[in-house]
Amino acid sequence: MTIQSSNRAQASLSQFARREVNWSNPAIRPERALEAFRDADLLGMRGMSRDPIEALIDSAAAIKARFQDVVAARPLSGKILGSFFFSTSTRTRLSFEAAMLRLGGGVVGFSTKEASRLGALQPESLEDTAAMMSAYCDVAVIRHSDVGAPKLFAEHCAVPVINGGDGIGAGSEHPTQTLIDLFTMQERFGRIDGLRILMIGGLHLRAAHSLLFALCAFDNVKVYLLSDAPGRLPEEEQRAIQAAGLDCEYVSDTRDVVSEVDVIYHNAMGEHAYYVVKPEFLVDHASVAQAKPELIVMHPLDRRCEIPPSFDSSPHSIYFQQAANGVPVRMALLNAIIGEASGALRMAG
Repeated sequence: MTIQSSNRAQASLSQFARREVNWSNPAIRPERALEAFRDADLLGMRGMSRDPIEALIDSAAAIKARFQDVVAARPLSGKILGSFFFSTSTRTRLSFEAAMLRLGGGVVGFSTKEASRLGALQPESLEDTAAMMSAYCDVAVIRHSDVGAPKLFAEHCAVPVINGGDGIGAGSEHPTQTLIDLFTMQERFGRIDGLRILMIGGLHLRAAHSLLFALCAFDNVKVYLLSDAPGRLPEEEQRAIQAAGLDCEYVSDTRDVVSEVDVIYHNAMGEHAYYVVKPEFLVDHASVAQAKPELIVMHPLDRRCEIPPSFDSSPHSIYFQQAANGVPVRMALLNAIIGEASGALRMAG
């Protein structure tokens, strides 16, 4: 399981009643997410059912719809987020910190390994760092260059831990990026079931893994995969995703399926190809000329030349809105993990 409880209170993964979300109606119950994520670690998306995902999306929708009311309510006043980034980040770190501040809480932490004792000449162990950080915060988000480091951190940390991204390759995940991605798809289409998605670029990268595992929880989703050899999905990830029932198929060019898909998700090409993007991996005005009018183009960012700046004006471009959704989604997650069901966030619903 990837929502993990330690020696803290057992996290409930209650099965919620399925219902359609009316996105024009702010009366969505944010407390549903508290039932699913209360006092839990979020380390990855592998094995997660749709009900916690839908509950979190519900809560984020409520927060976005009544944003200023939620900010004024300060539902996490007196709570502290530990922002422990052992590898660099822009959007994940800053949106988590902004989310906590918007909820009325505080933030402590560091933004590089070198700013911690873990990066010292005689380094402290990750285990000891985790044990000590428990004394300083109520919830922790960690990014690390090693796959599995957030899990190890969580095993030695007495407060809930969120994986803010760990490593590259097999086993790497970025679960909160995926929650943002799914929220953005749901917000645009009103559904995730039945979507046709073209995923391009570094499928060995963590955002791709988490999104593919999460899509396994939904019905009738078809994913086309387009990548060069160095960036293909690791074999063990591909086997696990296929075993979970997600319909995936490799294609050789964006233009082969662009007329069929609802979403193009470009995951960048990885460090090996940032500045040499082959035409079949490029997303620009020409490559989406035959697309559906409702097609959206997403990217976890940062982007390089795989999507040129000239494409930002396209009606299909949604990656900056996607990034902005990181604040309400991470607000929803933080509140779900350490908030109170009887607290002021109810005014968002």
